[in-house]
Amino acid sequence: MLQALAQAGSPPNPFDQMDAVQILVLLAMFLLLIVIFVFSIVVICFNGPAIKRSWRVGTAVAVVLLIIMSASVVSTLFVMDIEKQVMAQGGGAAHLSLPVVYTVMAIFILGVLLVKSAWYVLVFAAGVGEWGRAGLPGYVLLMRRDPRAWPGIWLGVVLGTVSAVISVAVMVWLGTGVGPLLDESMFMFQGVEDLAWPMSILIFSLAVLGPAITEELTFRGLMLGFFFRISKHNRIAMALSIVVVSILWSLLHVPNTDMPFVKCTQIFLIGLIFGELARRRGIEAAIAGHVALNLVAVGLSVLWM
Repeated sequence: MLQALAQAGSPPNPFDQMDAVQILVLLAMFLLLIVIFVFSIVVICFNGPAIKRSWRVGTAVAVVLLIIMSASVVSTLFVMDIEKQVMAQGGGAAHLSLPVVYTVMAIFILGVLLVKSAWYVLVFAAGVGEWGRAGLPGYVLLMRRDPRAWPGIWLGVVLGTVSAVISVAVMVWLGTGVGPLLDESMFMFQGVEDLAWPMSILIFSLAVLGPAITEELTFRGLMLGFFFRISKHNRIAMALSIVVVSILWSLLHVPNTDMPFVKCTQIFLIGLIFGELARRRGIEAAIAGHVALNLVAVGLSVLWM
């Protein structure tokens, strides 16, 4: 059954269309992800008290993430139309028990999402610890329940929206296209062009909403908090911390377009804004900015097409 399913719904092999340089870039990104993962584990291990203190709020954040990621997966599977792909193959694939296929997929996907959500409970809590030990606001609304956080959150929405408009306009003006790796992965959305634009915006928005939050929890929440703590309130060191985190964040976006330098420059500059926003107004402001950035960029991109 698994072999027939693999033949029925097998995605295109991205390596078929990639040259040696692109494969090396992909491997470098993979190594960077490993470094970030190991770094996160080390920081988490040194924040046991913070994890005990803030796990309830972290669990609530993880539940929200789980809902968003689950909705994203469901909408993606809806567009892919797994049943149509399996039945169209004929032969052994046509005799697959679709309820069994969907059950196996659901169990596997739910397991992955639960593990991922549990991971971000730890990332969130460790970030709380790092910002607290640095003597900086950190999660102003979630942990301190400070209503004064809302102006910063709305400021983040405005900055994220403006960044999205400028970014999309520049990308269109430069004629920037989708990167080879990302282009090959678009098979997951192969039916989205047949949908009305509001539904397309909804599906793509769900796909980018989860990463917007998880990236902020990792980069501005955990990593920036760590660098701020070891900078000991030295202004130059804190500025360098924002720069370093922005560089690391931008490098993960290299495959997104066929103009990596342009994309990295865009993400780096936005990272500087989000880093300073997190320092001055709290991490929730950076999260709001990132969410607004992704949602507005998706909406404009779909409408522009």
